[in-house]
Order: sequence, then C-alpha cells, then structure tokens
Amino acid sequence: MARPRSLLVSMQLTIAGRAHDCRFNSTHRIFKGERRLTIKDDGDEHHYCLACAKRFMERDTERLRVLLTSVVGEQQEGAASRDD
Repeated sequence: MARPRSLLVSMQLTIAGRAHDCRFNSTHRIFKGERRLTIKDDGDEHHYCLACAKRFMERDTERLRVLLTSVVGEQQEGAASRDD
C-alpha cells in the first residue's frame, strides 16, 4: 500500500548562518544566529522570519480546519445515504 501523501511542504525551523531579509516581508531582517522558518520547495529553500511564519501557520491552520470539517461532513452524508 502506498504511503499517504502529506499536504504540508517540507519545512523546519533553522538557524540563520548569515543576516538576510525575510522572503515575505523585506522590511523584516533575520540576523545571524536567529531562528527562522525554512521551507523547501522544488529544491529551493525559502526563509521567513518567525513573525511571518506565525501568521502563515495561523491562517493555514484555520483553512485546514475548514476543509477538514467539510470532508468529515461529506463522509457522514455519504455514510448516511448508503445506510438508506
């Protein structure tokens, strides 16, 4: 049986090896030694400050909750219609 696919991209918290700007908001500076969110996408690594990362995760967590609620509702409706 195939392994279930994850909807989440490869991401982890890493330590900045040098100072650079956040990929989402160039006014946010990530300094050497600070933690940042690193997302790997098609072989590229994109780095985001923790403030932007937090906003992404909060927004996307809510989107996933809404989708999960829809999926659960569809499954329950499908099960109920098969019981009839």
